[in-house]
Amino acid sequence: MCVHRILLILPFFVGCGCLSLISQTAVSAAGGDTSGPGGTVGFSIGQVAYTNFAGESGSINLGVQQPYDIIMVSNTEPEIDLKATIFPNPTVASVQLTLDETVFSTGTGLFGYELYDLQGRLLQQQEITASTSIITLEKMPASVCFLRVSYKDREVKTFKIFKTN
Repeated sequence: MCVHRILLILPFFVGCGCLSLISQTAVSAAGGDTSGPGGTVGFSIGQVAYTNFAGESGSINLGVQQPYDIIMVSNTEPEIDLKATIFPNPTVASVQLTLDETVFSTGTGLFGYELYDLQGRLLQQQEITASTSIITLEKMPASVCFLRVSYKDREVKTFKIFKTN
């Protein structure tokens, strides 16, 4: 009789153990799935657990929401060594572009920026007249855009900006 009870109870405990294998580890604020020619990726915002992978060419933190993203997208060597920052990124209303004061003072009137959407359409274009500039993005929908900083009409740095609502 005892053996029959054990045989009846054993599948229950095994089943409970299997349920914990597919349980959720964190409650995320938002997320989704996206795909492209290179594959499919799922993402979520607000994860508390992460995994770090490091290699010779860099590292990636899977499951971590980064506070801001500064990416230089270019395949040419810049004419000058420009230290520029964008803050905040992601943004809701505007970003602040700050150029290195020593480099900017030597090239006053020679700096400018262009803001492009993902399709390559020019959204804004302006001459940079101060080492710190505010770029307004309030009227734009939530999207990803590229801010190209130029010196003498040559690209110096390009930033990827995440616009949210």
